[in-house]
Amino acid sequence: MTPQQLQTIQLSEKLSALEASNTIYLDLSALYDRPLHVHTKLVEHLPDNLINFINLEHLVLTGFYSLRSLSVLFSLTKLKTLELSLCDALGNEIDIQWLKKIAVLSLKVCCYSPAKPITHFEQLTQIGKLTNLTKLTIYDLTQLVSLSGIEKLTNLTELSIRSCYGLVCIDAITTLPNLTKLELLDCDSLSKLDGLILLQKISYLWLCLPRYSGSYKEITQLINLETLEIDGKVCKQLTSLNDFYKLKKLQRLSLLGGSKLLSLNGIENLLMLTELTINGCHQLKNIEALSSLDKLAELAIYDCPQLKDIKVLNSLNKLTELNIIECNAIDNIDFAQWQVPECLKKLTLYHSGNLHLFNIVKLINLTTLILIGKSRENKTTWCSIEDIGELLSVQELLLARSITIHSLKPLKKLSKLTTLNLADRQIVLVADTKTLQLQYLEYIHLTGCEQLENINVQNLLPKLIKVPIDHEGQ
Repeated sequence: MTPQQLQTIQLSEKLSALEASNTIYLDLSALYDRPLHVHTKLVEHLPDNLINFINLEHLVLTGFYSLRSLSVLFSLTKLKTLELSLCDALGNEIDIQWLKKIAVLSLKVCCYSPAKPITHFEQLTQIGKLTNLTKLTIYDLTQLVSLSGIEKLTNLTELSIRSCYGLVCIDAITTLPNLTKLELLDCDSLSKLDGLILLQKISYLWLCLPRYSGSYKEITQLINLETLEIDGKVCKQLTSLNDFYKLKKLQRLSLLGGSKLLSLNGIENLLMLTELTINGCHQLKNIEALSSLDKLAELAIYDCPQLKDIKVLNSLNKLTELNIIECNAIDNIDFAQWQVPECLKKLTLYHSGNLHLFNIVKLINLTTLILIGKSRENKTTWCSIEDIGELLSVQELLLARSITIHSLKPLKKLSKLTTLNLADRQIVLVADTKTLQLQYLEYIHLTGCEQLENINVQNLLPKLIKVPIDHEGQ
């Protein structure tokens, strides 16, 4: 028996076992409404007993380097989603007729080697025949130069192209009448987006183009945008957001690497904005324009080292989630100044210096609190453990090199706490947890607590399901 025959038999047996079992891949009660993952290298044909999965809707094939036929899929009349990863041989020899019913197709690294001939996948000529496609994802097709052929997919609503380093032209997508979601990520050779303005139905756009040389202003003409994520050279052109005034429907905005952005002037025109992420804007000093965003609920600011004044946060009365990461010029936050501090549900702070948190007890509805300091030698406490113990709604608590902790007793009122994560070499003593009465606690994680002397979780069992402890103490 050849290795190929052996693996085919093993795969067939695996499928038979899946038919008779309730697994994460196939659920008998739902009749296989979860993805089926099968992995093997030598199989050239899918086993015949795959046709028994008559209600299979999602199929993922990974590592089928020798697979040459998908004919068995023709019998799976309900199959709508197909993901092909590392299926090199399919690119040249696939007969597209077996896939005509597919609505969602994902291709990843099919014919990866540059030494191999250009495949049907990388020309997209065959894919253009799949007129039922509504969603297409293409990863790592290194020889893909243009999207010629894709214009025939008139039902396509979502297109994601990632790490196609040879792609230089996307003109073909400008004729797709129903396209609403477009992702172009890490396509290193793509320097222009000619005709992007024609995609007036686009509501979701994510661009990460390292060598982009065109203007960002075409983006500002897509008036139906609801989600916009831009980074790389697209974002580096921005000095303000004044040109975004036409994007009246924008709800989610993410800016990464806006190295020339000094302020957020112009963002006051985006009155529908509910989520904002600012990352790597190293010259940003002024965010006062946020005061006009009455609907802003989630704000994340990463790696903005010049930003110091964040008093504008006091006026954001709908803010439910705040993440401030590595903005080390900020030295204090006073929650007593907030108009509606009780709105905040999740707070994450990562700071490399000394940060002072005043009146954190005002955050009475906080459910998640994550405070992470960087320096293990920093002995300054951001706030007191007693103040944190007054946050009665907290369910998830992570404290790492930020709070001086000698005992867990101040946390005994946190009756809703389910997750406790402590990482600090300065923790000297943790009291017996039987005094805490944390009846909902399911997860304790202790790491780097080198001086830890006493902890007893026996009282919490069997409710406690995870207790990873990583320290060198007693």
